[in-house]
Amino acid sequence: HARTQRDIALNNLHIARFNLDHSVIRAPADGNILKKLADAGELIAPGYPVLLFASTEKAWVVRCHVPDVDIVKISPGDSALIRFDAWPGREFTGIVTETGSAADPYTGTYEVEITLDPSDLKLVVGLIANVEIYPAGTLQAITIPFRALKEADRMKGIVFRVKNGKALMTEVVIRQMLDSCLIISKGLSPGDSLIIGGLEDLMPGMPVKPVGMH
Repeated sequence: HARTQRDIALNNLHIARFNLDHSVIRAPADGNILKKLADAGELIAPGYPVLLFASTEKAWVVRCHVPDVDIVKISPGDSALIRFDAWPGREFTGIVTETGSAADPYTGTYEVEITLDPSDLKLVVGLIANVEIYPAGTLQAITIPFRALKEADRMKGIVFRVKNGKALMTEVVIRQMLDSCLIISKGLSPGDSLIIGGLEDLMPGMPVKPVGMH
């Protein structure tokens, strides 16, 4: 009888320790609490979020949703081009790092996570983005002349595209340097119009037009 009581007490101790371990909320990394979603003493369902947390250790990610006809074409490692409303005239490059394996029960779409390449521009959680994903099977080799490059840092560079009659600063990733041109792996699409003259004084958003047009 005494042994049975001891076993019950030990079992209760294990349960209490388990509950204690799960009563403390620990952040997965260094970061900031953006919003509290539940109050002390509030009854919530298992799995319900209580805090909105943003890590300051990891690279920035963008999450978007695509339909089933597109998710089957997208794989981790595919390149992406991202534009933020907060940074008009600027483009960011990134890589698909995760694709959803199940559809959202409410929208029927699949989540895609894109990790952004490092950038000096300030980003904050919650920015609205427009995303273009380029599946590996559809990529074409894009070459540009050296004089189209405004600046470069190792295998990354800045060029200016023409969009709607204005200069759009674009970050590109250089795959290879040849004798007469550069091969671009990310940041440009076939058919893009580049500015190759007057880059010293060019600023994002400035109106431009091809030579010979009036």
